[in-house]
Formats: sequence, C-alpha cells, structure tokens
Amino acid sequence: MSIKSFIEKLLSKNKNYKRKKNIQEGMKDLPIGIQDFKDIITGDFVYVDKTKPIYELVKPDKGVYFLSRPRRFGKSLTLSTLEYLFKGEKELFEGTYIYDKHEFEKYPVIKLSMSLVESQNTKRLRDTLIQQLEWVAEDYGLKINKDSPKMYFGELIRKLSREKNIAILIDEYDKPLLDNINNRKKTNKIRRELRSFYSILKELGKHIKFLFVTGISKFSKVSIFSELNQMDDLTLDRNFSSILGYTKEDIAKSFPKRIKKIRERLGLGKKEFWDKLQKWYNGYSWNGEDFVYNPFSILNLFKKEKFENYWFESGTPTFITDYMDRLNIRTTELQTEVDSDFFSAYKIEEAPAQSFLFQAGYLTIKEATENSYVIDFPNFEVQTSFNKFFLEAKYELTLLKSKPIRDQLLESYNNNNIDDMIEEFKQAYSAIPHQKHVAKEGFYDSIAYTLLLSAGVDARAEESTSRGDSDIVLEKDDRVFIFEFKNDKPEVAIKQIKEKGYGEKYDKKKFFVGIELDFDKRNIVDYKVES
Repeated sequence: MSIKSFIEKLLSKNKNYKRKKNIQEGMKDLPIGIQDFKDIITGDFVYVDKTKPIYELVKPDKGVYFLSRPRRFGKSLTLSTLEYLFKGEKELFEGTYIYDKHEFEKYPVIKLSMSLVESQNTKRLRDTLIQQLEWVAEDYGLKINKDSPKMYFGELIRKLSREKNIAILIDEYDKPLLDNINNRKKTNKIRRELRSFYSILKELGKHIKFLFVTGISKFSKVSIFSELNQMDDLTLDRNFSSILGYTKEDIAKSFPKRIKKIRERLGLGKKEFWDKLQKWYNGYSWNGEDFVYNPFSILNLFKKEKFENYWFESGTPTFITDYMDRLNIRTTELQTEVDSDFFSAYKIEEAPAQSFLFQAGYLTIKEATENSYVIDFPNFEVQTSFNKFFLEAKYELTLLKSKPIRDQLLESYNNNNIDDMIEEFKQAYSAIPHQKHVAKEGFYDSIAYTLLLSAGVDARAEESTSRGDSDIVLEKDDRVFIFEFKNDKPEVAIKQIKEKGYGEKYDKKKFFVGIELDFDKRNIVDYKVES
C-alpha cells in the first residue's frame, strides 16, 4: 500500500474529512436521523423538498389536520418544517418551492412530541405532559401555575394567543397507547387522560390558526379526537399521498451523483438500478395509485452503497412484538381485500391484524376502488424482513438467522426444484418447538408460505377461484406450481386441486403438488408432484 493510500484510509475514518470529501465531490451529506429542518438546512445536508404539499396546507386562514404514517417516514421532519415556517424563518426556505409564495408571518408555536411522554402510570403521564408544556412556556418567557395537563395546556394557549392565533404541532400522538397495547385496562386509562388533554383543542379552537397531528395509528383518533369533528384526515387523501416518502422524481433530482456512484460501484445499468430500487424500497401507497419509496432505506442505501433491509432492521417497535404475541395471526390472511372503513373503525388494541399492520407500515394499499382496498406487503425489504421476524417471534424459528433455509428455498425456487423445497419445509417444521405446533392444515401451509416470503419468493396464498381457494401458488416464467396441504394422502390433495379447478385460470405449464401431513409426527410424511 502506498503512503498516499495509507493516509487516505486513515482519513476516511474521520467524519469531518468524509464530509469535506463529499462536498468536494458535489454531494451534500445525508440527513440520517436528523429530524430538525433547521439543522438540515444550516448543516448543508440534503433536503428533499416537500414544501409544495406543505404550502397547500398553510394557504387557508385556518387548518386542522391529521396524518397517519409509519415510523421513520418523515413525520417529525414535516412538523419541524412547519414549526420554522410559522416562526417566520424565511431564510431557511431559500431554494424551496414555498420560498416566494408564502408570506412567512411570525406566529407563536406549540410543538409537542408524545414520544417523550412516559406512560408507566397516569401520574407519570401527567407529569411528563406538563414537563413538555413547561419547556414551551420557558421558550416564550411565560410562567404558568396549573397542576393538570389540560389546564396547563389551555392557559399556555390563551397566553400565547393574546396578540395573534397560534400554531400547534403534535407528533406521535398515539405513542403512549402503543407502548401499552397489550394491557387493555391501562390503555383505557391512558385514552381517557389523552382525550381530556386534547379536548382543550376544541374548547379553545378560536385561538388556533393551524393544528397538525401525526401518529402511526388512525384507530384511536376516532375516540381521542372525537370532539374535533372538523379535523381533516389526510391519511388516505390522494392530494397528499406523497407528502411523506420519496417519489422517483425526488430521488433522481436530489441524489444524482450518489446514484451515479452506487451504479458504478455495483455495476448496474440505469434501468437495472431503478428496477432494483423499486423492488426493494418502493411500493408504499395510501391511495393505490401513487407509490413512494421508504426515505430511511433510501438514505441508508446511499450511505452504505448496498441493498439491505434498513428500515425493518433499524428496530422493530416493542408494540409490534407484543401485538403479535397476543393475537393469533396467520400470514396467509394478511394479503387481502378490505372495505373502505377498515382502517379507522376500531380502537387500536381491538384492530384486526391487517388494519394494525397497515398503520405500522408492514402492509400497504396496492389497489383501490370506490369501496375497497387490496392490501399487501409494500416491497421486497418488508416482505422478507417481516416474515422472517414473524417466524422467529411467533414460532421461535431462530435457525433462520443464519439464512440457510431461506437461501436454499430461494435457490430451489429459482431452479424449479420442488423436492428440495419440500425438504426445507420439513426442516423448518422440525425446528419449531412442539408447544407451538397446531394440528391444523392451515398451520402448516401458513408456515410454508411465510418461509417462502421470507426467502423473497413471489408466493401467493389462498388464491380464490370460483370453486375454492388454493393453499399456495408459485407463478414463475412459463410455469405455475399449486400446493395443497392435507392430513391425508397426496393423491387426495391433487384430486382437490383438479376438482376445484385451481389451475384452470393459468395458461402455463402447471405442476400440482399434493403434500401429506401427519399431525402426530408434526411434519410432512409424503408428497407427490403431478404435471
């Protein structure tokens, strides 16, 4: 190694050196983990301009909005952008869409993050609510003596709005509920406290120019904000479908040199790069028409220059694990069609799995009609990561961590090797603790289906025909594989495939796979493939 190369290697470990090098190469730093708009702008980080939809929100004289989106999708940055906009700090917005369109009049701002509220008990909830309000009061030089969060909030609103109406921004409104989702009694107490706290927003609505509330779930909005009936829910609003997340145009405009760099590093052509990017990180939609990329995954991809599961691996919230432990979820039931009020008709702790996982970002809308939605995994990253996590959390199938079953399943699929695929299923069933086994055919086909999804195989479960639903379908190139699991002979399973006409809608070479289960042996004991 030359002296120059050795020095470069040492310097490359220094953050300031890497930052200067990026600037020299025409690449601003990536704002990973930075949620403050001012820090991004003054720190010369990349800012993907989302001020066009924000301008549409602030144009009216008064706005009261709610928006649900998954974690790490830019909710906090959006509220921070609104904070500096209402504080009149126009210089921060130079070069953005909104810069020469908005008047940037200065207003008092109350910004609360409910992720900082502690909810071990109602006393701690009240104390930490007041603590946040005190921080705001101190910023404005106010002294308030109230011992209840609602009254403190009300007095703060009154005092700040003496000269002009105020803007109120509430981030992660549902975090205290999510932290206690497994304890219904406790959740009900927290809901009552929060309903009382937020009720002041209606009582003092005449003092509020702008209100924006974000969270992961829509469910508890129904009960917590029931009095705020004028709140405009943007969650499924097609006009704001891209307010969070990156569009293809956002990425191409904001990261041209990083795109070039990663393409050269990985040896990808232009089309190959965009196809792979879409497969891994695109696919999130809240109207079934407009699809966006996960911003957290995109930023990390450009930082590490390799395709990995960034969003999911950044930390699965405890409430997801708790929720899955409590409910009897089958992955074969997740990809489905639901009616239009399915996402908001429940309290969060009572919501069906599909509705809950949609709010949390593990499912998304793939198609929409006037009265229904088709929901599915958004992309390869979430599909593989969620199903791997599901098998580990629910069935203690921890051998997946070393990837052998998943890798071999994918290889078997790519090679059209049904024999090896069955062997991987059998190995997985053997690894599940006996206490977790269920003597039902649905248990076994659900495990097999989840294994396939975790391996990145494009599998479909319970595909409907006019005479019934097939267990698993694998459609690949010029052929289709139809699996049927039975606590009976393989011939019986294949007979059902034929009698129900599961393969009739496919104009491809068909392979019927009949699998015999033995509930006592807790595994596959025989199978047959018929072409």
